[in-house]
Amino acid sequence: MLIGLVVFAVVVGLVFVRGALTQGRTGDPELRRYKTFEGLSQLIGDSAEPHRVIDVRTDGEFAAGHIPSSANIPYDEIARRMAEEPRDRLVVVYCRSGRRSSIAKSELRRLGFERVVDFGAVSRWRGELVHP
Repeated sequence: MLIGLVVFAVVVGLVFVRGALTQGRTGDPELRRYKTFEGLSQLIGDSAEPHRVIDVRTDGEFAAGHIPSSANIPYDEIARRMAEEPRDRLVVVYCRSGRRSSIAKSELRRLGFERVVDFGAVSRWRGELVHP
């Protein structure tokens, strides 16, 4: 019984610590809403909120269709090309499957960007894509 209580306490502690560590990332309701089509669509339509929507796919993937108002910065160039951007600006990243956007989000957080949202896969966008 004592072992069961110890295991329970450890599990509860780990859940609490994990929640505390992720709270500033996607646990923040203000940021979490931009992970949805509705939230991102509203953000794009509202020029009052300073933001960047960044497609971290390759130039060719971007040219094949991208979310309106997004800029193309391939994930492996994110550190160099975002170096001079204001760190308090909201940044939303996305890619083909969510893998590269996750890497880009981690890199942006490492650079000191506090308000970074990983939208994930471009296929989650239910609106029209821009085809240049």
